Amino acid sequence: MKSSSTMIAVALAYLATNCRPPTANTPPAHPAAGPGPVQSVDVLEWGEGYTLFIGDNRSMSIHAVDLERPSSSGPDLAFNVLDLEAAVERTSGIDRFDVLDLSVHPVSGEAVLAVELLPKREPRLLLITAGGEIDAIDPNELEVETLPLTEPPPERLTFLDGTRAQALTVTDIEYFRGELLISGLSHGKFSSVVRRTRYPFEAAPILAHVSMFHTVHNQVETRSPIISLEVELLSGTPYVIAVYMCTPLVVAPLAAFADGARVEGKTIAELGWGNTPIDFLGMDIGVPWMNGRFFVLTSQQRSALLVGLDDIERHAGLPDLREPTPFPLEDHAGVPVRGIAMGDVSHIADQNMALMLTLSRSKTRGTLKLTSRIKGLFLRISEFVDEYSFPSYDYDLAANSEWQKKNIRAARTWLLETEGRVEAVK
Repeated sequence: MKSSSTMIAVALAYLATNCRPPTANTPPAHPAAGPGPVQSVDVLEWGEGYTLFIGDNRSMSIHAVDLERPSSSGPDLAFNVLDLEAAVERTSGIDRFDVLDLSVHPVSGEAVLAVELLPKREPRLLLITAGGEIDAIDPNELEVETLPLTEPPPERLTFLDGTRAQALTVTDIEYFRGELLISGLSHGKFSSVVRRTRYPFEAAPILAHVSMFHTVHNQVETRSPIISLEVELLSGTPYVIAVYMCTPLVVAPLAAFADGARVEGKTIAELGWGNTPIDFLGMDIGVPWMNGRFFVLTSQQRSALLVGLDDIERHAGLPDLREPTPFPLEDHAGVPVRGIAMGDVSHIADQNMALMLTLSRSKTRGTLKLTSRIKGLFLRISEFVDEYSFPSYDYDLAANSEWQKKNIRAARTWLLETEGRVEAVK
């Protein structure tokens, strides 16, 4: 019989090397094919004008649709849809759906949700205004341009939770200077890839195989997929910034992603083992205490994190991480990060300089919420009770009254007004 210490070591090794595949953005294990060219709406990305790109893992394709919408108030109004499922059923008759991705229409300011209607998993786009008006669109009723993806993952490969490898053909899409970068899986031992193509579609995308050193696993990995990627200028040069499953942060020059290339990215951070990232989104934040460009990471197993572009750029110029991160006592290395008050948030989208849009599910009531949050504060003050929530609290009677009014009252007033709770402002 193995000793208890050996059994613990084996268990810890298993946990360290068996990160769960994502489920928030992937179709079921054996989905049925749909009647139209768009069979699933797993990933959304905006191009120029009204062009919306859709990553479709059922048909293993990228679609482009024109989603021109009438002008409205734009992306300035705050969303406070506190029971999204009830609102969708009331306005459109749709009673059951899964959300696969979230975006904001660049002109109308509407929230665009990629959903699957249950139980048949029919693809739909839900367009929702800040006032709660909802329009359900079948993407197959739009004019669709389709780009099939070559070299998909093996059809029979299925992971422990039932997720098919082909459900990871497209994990994210980034539009940059007329090109699409498409992260996901292909086939073979070197199966983690970034596909690259221009729009309008003219030819099959080129395919670059990507790898990275995973410090928790203490090995170079070629199979683990990128879950989310962005392109940013680092010291004036375009770089791919990618977050992998389980959760290394990696950078590589965009120019390295050539046809047939094998690109080993530079690992600049370990952001938490045993985890599946959901969204990694760059956004500009302009508040007095936080001014610049930052990335927000949401995950399935961990709370949200904030990473500064300046810190990413600095670490991109340092040697990459090659020493193993001690497991399980440490879960972070490299680029500094900050935890932010978004523990129940899954998908995120950028609205404007002040607001970001979030999809979350209440941990106490179970309701699905579509709400805006102030960048730099990130919390929803109406979702918890604290000292200031009591009607009897008086800022003027506090021992440090001037500090309370300058700091706390100012922030709470901004939060409550954004959350549509002006009656609670003191």
